[in-house]
Amino acid sequence: LSDSHQEVIALQWQNGAISNYDYLLYLNSEADRTFNDLTQYPVFPWIISDYTSNELDLSSSRSYRDLSRPIGALNLERLQKLKERYDEMPPPKFLYGSHYSAPGFVLFYLVRKYPEYMLCLQNGRFDHPDRMFNCVSDVWRNVQTNMSDFKELTPEFYNLDGEGDFLDNLKGIQFGFRHDGTKVNNVLLPPWAKDRCDFVQKLREALESDYVSANLHNWIDLIFGYKQRGEEAVKANNVFYYMCYEGSVDLENIPDWNERHSKEVQIMEFGQVPKQIFLQPHPKRNLPTISKLLSAPPVEWRKLDKMNITSEIAGHKEAITCVKLSSDGRLVASVSKDTTLKIHNAISATRERSISLSSLSLSSVVLIDGTNTVVAGSYDSTLIVYEMETGRIQDRVRGHENVVSCLVTTHSPRLIVSGSWDCSVRLWRVRLPLLSLSPAQHLLAELDHDDQITALAINRADTLLATGTSAGDLVLWSLASFSIVKNLPGHKNNINGIEFSNDGTKLVTCGDDQSLKVYDLCTGTILFSKCMIQKLKCLAWDGNTLLVGGGQGSLYLWNLRTVVLVKEIEAHRGAILSICATDDGNLIVTAGDDKKLKIWR
Repeated sequence: LSDSHQEVIALQWQNGAISNYDYLLYLNSEADRTFNDLTQYPVFPWIISDYTSNELDLSSSRSYRDLSRPIGALNLERLQKLKERYDEMPPPKFLYGSHYSAPGFVLFYLVRKYPEYMLCLQNGRFDHPDRMFNCVSDVWRNVQTNMSDFKELTPEFYNLDGEGDFLDNLKGIQFGFRHDGTKVNNVLLPPWAKDRCDFVQKLREALESDYVSANLHNWIDLIFGYKQRGEEAVKANNVFYYMCYEGSVDLENIPDWNERHSKEVQIMEFGQVPKQIFLQPHPKRNLPTISKLLSAPPVEWRKLDKMNITSEIAGHKEAITCVKLSSDGRLVASVSKDTTLKIHNAISATRERSISLSSLSLSSVVLIDGTNTVVAGSYDSTLIVYEMETGRIQDRVRGHENVVSCLVTTHSPRLIVSGSWDCSVRLWRVRLPLLSLSPAQHLLAELDHDDQITALAINRADTLLATGTSAGDLVLWSLASFSIVKNLPGHKNNINGIEFSNDGTKLVTCGDDQSLKVYDLCTGTILFSKCMIQKLKCLAWDGNTLLVGGGQGSLYLWNLRTVVLVKEIEAHRGAILSICATDDGNLIVTAGDDKKLKIWR
């Protein structure tokens, strides 16, 4: 499977399009674990920590195991003893002298279903009755206290299709009698489980719970990710015997056949750490409850696959560089390389205002919410304040030392943020009514970059600013301290579009390198990257549905929840340079090199 496919699956999981169970199966497959090999059998985590109560409370965090720790580090008293032994040990050091997954451990759980495999493994005999999988709570207690027992679980514990058939002695095999005289038969389940089906059902509910969804990435880091080996594994108390790790022993260069065979047997029987998939922290899963915590939960766009052009407005003499809608969706402002600002009625598709604001091209425009004021950015380095009601230019200020390339606004506090080819971003404090802009009174901060600013975006909470440059650099800034929060892996050249998701957890960008990228802002990693066949010039996003404008006139419609390209529309002749949409997605406006403004519904 390709890296791009891995990115798609990871993003689908993060967005809730696939279950925790299916994602863990996928990761095991990616790490070369298979149901057809007991030495590389899929590994699943212990999730529940309560196996004694009469009722299982899945709403309480106390019912769950700490997924940020390996199974051997859950009991701090045992961990301390293991670390003392580790400190006194000569290299190669290890904390755990046993593994979390090995053929013997897999068959320990599955012997009732696959007794023949256990007989093969143990030379025709079953294990001693007292050492068999007799009671779930006893095994849970043992993996927390025994100095040599650190086994995790197998997928069968969470597989609803199997109905827990591995827990009952359905084949009626004589496994013998325990020391107290009881016959080994079915596995003794916790009091909260009515039967084996109910047991597996409750474990699966726990696996898909909000608590596990919010913490599963920590366990992924330990088993498949950056805490699997090296210094991070030491910090996480996640160090196993060196032969457990892929590539630690070069069997091909062992000349002695007996020694080589001995090593192979050790590796197979002792247990193997899965192939490492992730080298960076794994992104956290998005929970539905996150958006509910926002003061004004956004309305997701309706299905746009059936949207059509309802109006087409001509009037500009050169390429339209930027369009913006008013907050109520009634007006749309457009600026062009022909130096003019035009105000259109988006409902009637008629022009209400047209004025030449500069002697040079206009690059960008914003409408100040709650007012009739428009601010435009010009190639002559100026910011131009225009009042729609009076039709007058209120002010013209030299805002930068080179082309003003992009503009965005915030609501609380009220700011205008301008980006320029002079390699700076400037933040201007807005006082209403906005009659003027002057560096002395209104300039709040200046953020320096190494290259020309080509794109800006601000998150919904007005706390973060993302800046993109002509060199492809992508930087995340705090609007509280005006300091860098993160330098994100960017593009190869011009970044043309940036948008935050509505919940502020992700960022999407597009650029002249023809690529579309989705970032997780918590870890700073790229969740998804897709290279298209044309330069990507602009975008609009509601967190799930993404519209991207191409350099050859294609309008791409993506569902980023399922990570599927839904539709490609030939929308314009020439590059689409700007897209904007109402909050509910009922009205879309596109514009570009063909001098036309198109309204979609």
